Amino acid sequence: MLQLQHSNMPAVFSLQLCPAIDLYGERNYPQGGRMVLGGVDPAHYTGDIFYTPIVKKQYYNVLLSNVSVGGVMVPLECSEMNKEATIVDSGTSDVFVNDALFRGIVKLLKAYFKGRDDIVPPDDFWSGSAQLAWNANHVNIFDVFPVITFYFPLHGNSSMQFGVTMPPQLYLREVDPDGEVTSSCGGECNMFVFGIRSKSTGVILGNNLMNGYTVVFDRDNARLGFAVTTCQLRDKTELHDQPKVTHPEHRGGPTKYALLHDVMFTTHRWLC
Repeated sequence: MLQLQHSNMPAVFSLQLCPAIDLYGERNYPQGGRMVLGGVDPAHYTGDIFYTPIVKKQYYNVLLSNVSVGGVMVPLECSEMNKEATIVDSGTSDVFVNDALFRGIVKLLKAYFKGRDDIVPPDDFWSGSAQLAWNANHVNIFDVFPVITFYFPLHGNSSMQFGVTMPPQLYLREVDPDGEVTSSCGGECNMFVFGIRSKSTGVILGNNLMNGYTVVFDRDNARLGFAVTTCQLRDKTELHDQPKVTHPEHRGGPTKYALLHDVMFTTHRWLC
């Protein structure tokens, strides 16, 4: 940062993290990633960039306004959702959310699958202690699981929010079977782990969510932006749900939070 202070380069950088994919018959084919200092390359994203305020510059802290599973909102207050801090971190492999938010997400996921006999993910899959065995000849697993959406207040208008979707191809992480697999899927199996995990406090939106987006860290304007990546996410498969940034909309009902613009970077306070 000292070098930036003595140059004309803006205090902005952007990250495009491209996931490994199945390409040319080679599993986990690396695509690499890109980091741009001083701005963002238009070739790295499609559509618009939507920004949310950075509420603490030191760690690029942001604020979640809502989280939904399959279009159903998690019934949790903003203050509980953002307990301690919410950050976007490329150095963390998965998404980590605080205990209360994790319970809300899992409850809605279980409700989503309630009544289905063919697909019943076990409790230890959600907790991260077991893998999910999926028949490779069955329906596409990514067309079965719901989209999870993280909502952020819009920079410059805190009464509006935009959503960053996390389709199942981002939160279901395919792994090689580790040791003896006790689950039977009646044929050739692909193994998956749940890429959203629980922690006592705080929220970390990690690498697996970022794989769907180009993320702009704009320190000069105290904002963090999301735009849909140009990286290839999967090969040989047409999926119903792709990553997208939803257009800003009013949250509806009373505003649950208010930004203290005049003291934002002295007290780092956000009222929920």
